[in-house]
Amino acid sequence: MVSDKGLPLIPLRASTSATFDQDRIDLLNNHHRLGHISIKRARSLNIDGIPHPPSKMPKVKCPVCIASKATRHKRPSASTANTRSASGPWQDMYSDLSGKMRIQSISGYRYFAVFVCAWSAAEHGEFIARKNHFIDAYRRFLATTGMKPQYIRTLQTDQGGEYINHPMQALFDEHLTNHVVCAKDEHYSVGAAETAVNHL
Repeated sequence: MVSDKGLPLIPLRASTSATFDQDRIDLLNNHHRLGHISIKRARSLNIDGIPHPPSKMPKVKCPVCIASKATRHKRPSASTANTRSASGPWQDMYSDLSGKMRIQSISGYRYFAVFVCAWSAAEHGEFIARKNHFIDAYRRFLATTGMKPQYIRTLQTDQGGEYINHPMQALFDEHLTNHVVCAKDEHYSVGAAETAVNHL
């Protein structure tokens, strides 16, 4: 076939949904072969066997690129004077336990527990030899600060066994303290205690 000017005519491929889907598949395959680079960057390359992407080709949603660019949910902001619920020091507290340390201290300690005040951000640390001695550290904390146990309204911790046991729960019930346990993989709920451990 020739045109009116005697030039050969190049047959054009019909623009159907089938050919459009095939172009999209080819573009996505080449996108994988090129290491998930952008379409704009792919048009600037000249590689044998990989055609240039069409200029009017719509964006292709690559699952790998979407997953790699995903971000985590924003974590809750830190407690401020406007958001904190405690009306005085050491009413609401955070606690966490760190250990086991590879080298014990001179006194034989391998763990330390921290208590953080939600009102003033004050930090208090107690050293213990074993995890099940946390109840002794809690009593020393009360004795050292001279605080009345009934004054503590809530103690927020993770799901550690040193907190969730019958002696500790009985002590909380005796002191009328509400023990709040954070959910699994939500350690930011006791972020103040986690930060105190890092400080120490």
